[in-house]
Amino acid sequence: MAGLTCSVLFPYSSVLSSLDYFSEIYPDYYTTSTLPFVYMFTIAATYCLVLRIHHKTKHHINIIGGFIVYIIVLIIVPFINLSSISGTIGSYIITVILICCTAFVDGFIQSSIMAIAGLFGPHYSIFCQIGYGLSGVISTTLRVIIKFSFPSAEESKKKGIIIFFSLSCLVIVFASLLFVYLLKSPIGKYIMKKDEDNQEGVNEESKEIDEKPQNQSPLKYVVLKNIHYNLILISLFTITLFIYPSFIYKIEFKDIRTDWYMVSIVAVYGVCDFIGRIFPMFLTKRITYKASIIWSITISRLVFVLLFFIQIYFKTFRIKPLVYILLILFGLTDGALSSICVSEPPKQVSRKYKELSGVVTSFAANIGLLIGSAVNLAVMLILF
Repeated sequence: MAGLTCSVLFPYSSVLSSLDYFSEIYPDYYTTSTLPFVYMFTIAATYCLVLRIHHKTKHHINIIGGFIVYIIVLIIVPFINLSSISGTIGSYIITVILICCTAFVDGFIQSSIMAIAGLFGPHYSIFCQIGYGLSGVISTTLRVIIKFSFPSAEESKKKGIIIFFSLSCLVIVFASLLFVYLLKSPIGKYIMKKDEDNQEGVNEESKEIDEKPQNQSPLKYVVLKNIHYNLILISLFTITLFIYPSFIYKIEFKDIRTDWYMVSIVAVYGVCDFIGRIFPMFLTKRITYKASIIWSITISRLVFVLLFFIQIYFKTFRIKPLVYILLILFGLTDGALSSICVSEPPKQVSRKYKELSGVVTSFAANIGLLIGSAVNLAVMLILF
């Protein structure tokens, strides 16, 4: 499951890891803010559609079809930005449209994977979160290796970016083969059966006692049961995407090249986020998480926003080790809290609604990412 979800966010992680490249080509378009916002807006809109038709879609088609779109986009993007129209408004619009296409299918893939994870229990949900974190680690590792391999700025821009996106394609191809193999396993057969049952309006859990009030729709019931964790997810990712990565890039140091500084920020955050996502897996059987404690930790992360802004505007506090220490803590808390808040909601509902709970939880996370990226873009346009 971790290997599968690693590939789900790989196109987005690849874009984040290449923000130094896009910022150089499009210096006037606030790419560190606009590209995340466009992606999150599209994926949130897709989830609105998914929530209406989730019972009519087939998970295996969503995933395989989405991976095919990923591969096509990852092939086209570097060549568009290395063509004769590179750096123009035309190539920027095409790049944004391609990113929107990726985000659209990402919504279907993510919703399907989180629905499957919701069915099989909290450990599967945590494995999904580990996969999401792993995508950031792998993409930034590849980006760093390629930048070292092509020290020349011109070579890094041309050969390096083609190799980077080509390797990203290979990761998606590997994940596609992994999923095809998964479909032949007992878990895969169960998924296929669920798809067929959903299409025919059959529910194998229909004999269970339905704890849902008769006057409530399944969606409303799941939303109300999971409201605390979903609101925490929205708050968590609003804070995260508001400050990361664009505002952290504004903490400039003259002794570090801008492109390497941007890559290092993504790399450090990605590794720490990954470690944070793994951590709850070792505690799930030992600790009962209280929403009040999780809320307190989430809100306390606003301190990071204050500290990062102090370093942007006051050079006295602009200390390089301090930036990275704060970034490490920011990534660790983000990863740990997201794993906890994604794995807990399906426990709150009966088996009959676990699949829908997984979709709603994933939607809440993306709503937080959308709000964070929107506020980030608005503040960036006002201040800079």
